[in-house]
Amino acid sequence: MSEIIQKMFHNVGILTFTYGDNYGQRLQNLAMQEYLKRYFDNVYTIRQIENKVGIVRQTKMIFKRILTGTYSAQKRRKENFRNFNHKYLIFYDCPININDIGKFPEKEFEYFVCGSDQIWSPYSNDVNSTYFLTFTSPSKKIALSPSLSADSIPEEKKDEFKRYLTNFKFISTREYVGSNLVSELTGNKVETLIDPTLMFDADFWVKYENKPKSGNDDKYALCYFLGEPEQMSRIHNECNKKGLKVVDILNDRNVISCGPSEFIYLIHNATKIYTDSYHGTIFSIIFNKPFVLCKRKGSSVDMSSRFDTLFSKLGISLDGDNDMEEYNNIDPKYLKDRIDSERSKFENFFLKCVNNNASS
Repeated sequence: MSEIIQKMFHNVGILTFTYGDNYGQRLQNLAMQEYLKRYFDNVYTIRQIENKVGIVRQTKMIFKRILTGTYSAQKRRKENFRNFNHKYLIFYDCPININDIGKFPEKEFEYFVCGSDQIWSPYSNDVNSTYFLTFTSPSKKIALSPSLSADSIPEEKKDEFKRYLTNFKFISTREYVGSNLVSELTGNKVETLIDPTLMFDADFWVKYENKPKSGNDDKYALCYFLGEPEQMSRIHNECNKKGLKVVDILNDRNVISCGPSEFIYLIHNATKIYTDSYHGTIFSIIFNKPFVLCKRKGSSVDMSSRFDTLFSKLGISLDGDNDMEEYNNIDPKYLKDRIDSERSKFENFFLKCVNNNASS
């Protein structure tokens, strides 16, 4: 047994996205928290200061929701996310403010972990320097599966990213392309690790699920699209032939209000999943559900490397056309062996970071 496994540290802080109502963001945050509890007495997620939405944009959003009859459901959705955060996630009392970084009590922590999710995306307005742990010393930094989710870094941001990344002793990212981009910038070896949600089996996740109040026992196909779902007519035709009800979690009024716990339930109990979402795909895999990966519409950034890495690591192949690629259940033992192998890589990388930093 490694020496580090026998030792429990005290405080670690997680730097990831902390506002909004995206299922994948909340669930990967929970997974990272629960993983780090193996080694730390206290695992805190460090809140970010939410960017203010302009009055004009906010008014347009409210007006659109009123017109579509979803205003009340969207309010309940936000409340369900807040309830999930309060019930399952542990936030540090003091948020981190990029404009007043000196007020954050960095010395209270032995380590900081940045990851997972797209916190290193060079194209996201939500990303700031704290996600690169620029406020702390190299000995406290652990980059555990953060994602760039892009196939390039704009020229005007390369010097900035290089400054952010050169002070890490060890770096990992979530995609092969991202690892190559960081390696080119820093000249260092960069490992590619799975998303933390895959560090836990279905038995772990069912403990957090909750049946939606409007749920019924009909067989259904779950649709979860973060882009513009141009494939919906094809999906309805396929589901009609198979006698499946179509449940669109982000557009059907009776399920728009669902929080992360209801999201887990809906995937766990679906007959089939249609999605363009990375975490929608991951949870389909965790629950060994047939799913169709649909090409995302309405995005200016190519994020396909996320899926390329995921399927390569897990030995998954898909059939179909470019817009809709289908995955059907594979041998559970084969899938478990592949996931277990990737979990070992994740664990070994983390132990390498804390062992090296603790002895330096």
